[in-house]
Amino acid sequence: MYDLNNLIDPALKITLSAALDINDNGQIVAYGGGNSRTYLLTPVPEPSTLTLFGTTLLALAVGVRRPTVGVSTKRSTYREPRPHNKGCQS
Repeated sequence: MYDLNNLIDPALKITLSAALDINDNGQIVAYGGGNSRTYLLTPVPEPSTLTLFGTTLLALAVGVRRPTVGVSTKRSTYREPRPHNKGCQS
């Protein structure tokens, strides 16, 4: 169990008295404050999470663009010879 008051910015000068609900996105509906209001608390990802996600995307992008060693990216110019039809021979 967590005290939500420790997770919000103290500069807001709000004291939450109860958490009413939480959804699948981690947003919490809480009740409290001087005027007895309802607040929606939305979690913010930690910078380390964003860094890991960005690094993973960058690695995937570089990996897709870089060819495997020893594999040519040029098309082959070899063509099968066409049969010559030099007229009817009987």
